[in-house]
Amino acid sequence: MKFKVGIIGAGWIGTWHAERWRRLPVDLVGFYDLHTDAARAAAQRFGGRAFASVEALCAAVDIVHVCSPTPHHHAHALAAAAARKHVICEKPLARTLSDADAIIRACEAAGVRLFVGQVLRFFPQYVRARQLVLDDAIGTPSFIRLLRAAGHPSVNARRTWFKAAEESGGVMLEGGIHDLDYARWVMGDVEQVFARGLTYDNPTGLVGDHALVTLKFASGALGQIEGSWLVTDGRFRQRFEIGGSQGLLQYDSLPDEPFTLVLRDESRPALLPAEPMSSSEEPYAQQLWHVLDCLERDREFRVSPHDGREALRLSLAVLESMRMGRAVHLAEIQ
Repeated sequence: MKFKVGIIGAGWIGTWHAERWRRLPVDLVGFYDLHTDAARAAAQRFGGRAFASVEALCAAVDIVHVCSPTPHHHAHALAAAAARKHVICEKPLARTLSDADAIIRACEAAGVRLFVGQVLRFFPQYVRARQLVLDDAIGTPSFIRLLRAAGHPSVNARRTWFKAAEESGGVMLEGGIHDLDYARWVMGDVEQVFARGLTYDNPTGLVGDHALVTLKFASGALGQIEGSWLVTDGRFRQRFEIGGSQGLLQYDSLPDEPFTLVLRDESRPALLPAEPMSSSEEPYAQQLWHVLDCLERDREFRVSPHDGREALRLSLAVLESMRMGRAVHLAEIQ
């Protein structure tokens, strides 16, 4: 079956995904955007047409890819479910848990599938590291440390919501949610978070955000996550360390040797394959391939609706910890 795909949101992330969709065996039918000129420009660039309404786009496709700003995910995903179309929703699934629950219920009631774009689960370095943990390569995992750092997302007349913490959730909801999801995927459920950041109070006056998060997992392991929108040299960076009783996994996107496994009984690191070898292995394209394969074969997604909800719940617990100035138990966030 050749699926018909429509994208809601023709901004940066919508066009990023459109570039991947047009490599795949689907019919990219078109775009809807509140700014009609953006939808027209995307259609001219990637094919398909610009739709005048969300409802018109949903009626014309099999899969709706929600790439609109976070505050609009709820309405757009509900519209897709109402039209009985499969939904791919960019992270975060919604801005609130009640909205996320409404999306999940609507998709279940309509009998359509819901996939949440937690794309770190498709980065080869991150996938390999998790598999090594599962294979007991480093023994019992005891800590995980993750970093995601970039400049502040560009802000213009169409993207002012990035600077409004109540709309975007700042760096941890927009970016750090990837690392929170990955930490849970590798280490299991989180019991407690403690966070400090500039999301709600930026005394420096800088245009940006920064957050430091400590996690306590149900297993007793610990985690640290750092998210930043204060990088000024234009380079995006992500890294991780996963330590266990027998060794350490490390990855850094900047050095020439980005991925190492150091075992306690070895004197030097063993280099592991790190980077995608071809465009078909690029994680965003792999994510979409995975969705298509699961739809065609009626298989479970690597990211379940529950996973998307839990990543959001973790992010909201982080924000609550920042706001309250204390540790927050996950049981408080329902």
